[in-house]
Amino acid sequence: DRAHLILVIMGSRECPTCLEEYDSRDHRVRILQCGHSQCTSCMRAQFSGGRITCASCRATHVYTNIESIPICYIAEKYKEEMDAAPLAPKLHKGICEEHASFKLFWCNKHHEWICTHCSVTEHPRGDCDIISIKKQFDSDKVLKKSKIYEEIKHLDHIKNEATLSIEEKETHIKKMKDEIEEEQNHIKKKQDEIEAIRLIISQKEREVSVINHTNSKLHTIQQDCEKKKSALENISSSFHNVRTFKELDVENEKCLSRINTYIKWRKGLEEDKDLSLKISSNLPILLEKLKKSTNIHGEKSTIDY
Repeated sequence: DRAHLILVIMGSRECPTCLEEYDSRDHRVRILQCGHSQCTSCMRAQFSGGRITCASCRATHVYTNIESIPICYIAEKYKEEMDAAPLAPKLHKGICEEHASFKLFWCNKHHEWICTHCSVTEHPRGDCDIISIKKQFDSDKVLKKSKIYEEIKHLDHIKNEATLSIEEKETHIKKMKDEIEEEQNHIKKKQDEIEAIRLIISQKEREVSVINHTNSKLHTIQQDCEKKKSALENISSSFHNVRTFKELDVENEKCLSRINTYIKWRKGLEEDKDLSLKISSNLPILLEKLKKSTNIHGEKSTIDY
């Protein structure tokens, strides 16, 4: 509702940084873009270089000056209405259920808020340490301020560590990027070397293919040469046989000549034999005729064969 929204904006009517109650002067409430509010005094102290950091969420906002940060008028209006209420005091911690009075005191012994009647009956001052709400608020403000400053200091330390860590991470990331880029260049170089080797291998494969093709041709030529060599050997053998045949022809001619001579000799011998036989068979007759011829005529006569 409207009251809840105003209380959220106002932060319980107090600045969350200095814990001072909002007013219409130095502690005038202003609202940042993130929706959180602070007093003008705290914003002025934090404003630097056109930037301001929210004390609640640590978001950074950019403004021309403090006056350009909008004032939360609805919160101021609500505060004026609350301040004008006659029955309620400015400072109280609610209404005591037992006595129906505003709780205006703090008991340090029992650590609780009490009303005026409680301070007399249940929390007498001789037994309890009773302080006013204003004094307790001031003490709480000091304590809260100290805690807030410690928290801000702690947050600033975390922020510085985070900034340093971010710078270290950025440096590490840059180093990694450089290493990755160097590795990529190395990989590219290796890829280029591999591609060059692949081209050399491809060229060598083509050369091997040419050599294999040449070897195949040489093998074919070798086979042809062997066939031709075999044919030449056959031809050479034939030439040798021809030469041998010629020699045989000469020898045959010589042999035939000898045979013919022998045949002629045998034929002559046969003729002589026949003649001898004729002579032998006719010799007595011839002798008789010769004898007769010698005796009768005393001269030679012609002998007929």
